[in-house]
Amino acid sequence: MKPVYSHYYENSCLFHGSILNIMGTGFDIIFIGKSKSDATKIWDQISSLLELLHARLNRFDESSEIAFVNLNAHKQAIKTSDYLWEILSDNQQYFEQTNGIFDITLGNFSQIELNETEKTVFFRSGNTKIDLGGYAKGYAIEKIKKILINNNIRDAFVDFGNSSVLAMGKHPHGDSWKLIIKNPFDQNIILNEEELSNKNISTSGNMLTHTMHIKNTRTGKFNDERKMVTVISDNAIEAEVISTSLMIAQPDEVDSIIQRFDIDKYKIYYL
Repeated sequence: MKPVYSHYYENSCLFHGSILNIMGTGFDIIFIGKSKSDATKIWDQISSLLELLHARLNRFDESSEIAFVNLNAHKQAIKTSDYLWEILSDNQQYFEQTNGIFDITLGNFSQIELNETEKTVFFRSGNTKIDLGGYAKGYAIEKIKKILINNNIRDAFVDFGNSSVLAMGKHPHGDSWKLIIKNPFDQNIILNEEELSNKNISTSGNMLTHTMHIKNTRTGKFNDERKMVTVISDNAIEAEVISTSLMIAQPDEVDSIIQRFDIDKYKIYYL
């Protein structure tokens, strides 16, 4: 079990839950309007979901389903769980919608064969590997959103490593949730402020301490630009997909990619 923290504030009926390191980053959630016992049960659902997804979707965990598929799918077709099948099917669509830019194989998604009848995956090449780093957080947020809605929670704030955020309803002292976007190369510079309600925002980019982590699957090289992209959307997964894709896309490709998705807004920062 990862280091987990939670606290309930009686006066405001506010619950705060945090996991220090899950799915490769930190996780925080605030939600409002539930009793302590109900809030604790909801937090148990969310933290259990995250542990499950961490176990199944982390390619660096030798016991994960992704690691098993990466090791064996070039030998024979592998039966997938419902979770992984949903993810692979979605990512085939995103690969096509982004002109092949968003690619969870970090190489060529066309090397993957999906059998819809059997729900199996097969790699045509032994070099093919799946990496869900640019997708998994958005996927988890969409699952968490369903838990919150099913429990009649209207006001909540979900933060995955400051890069993937869900804002539901409003802050206890306002009409929305305010998010400050800072220059990753100089935290003293505020680039923008967004007021969010029932929206997701995803941020992709480089920073002084974290460069060379977004790979251009067309060239095989990592993007090292002083650049950042933010995308606001109703859907956390699509926000993740688009923000990652626009880090790689050429300027003349941006409009054609954006037109294939239903998003609220996007912003590309050249830093």
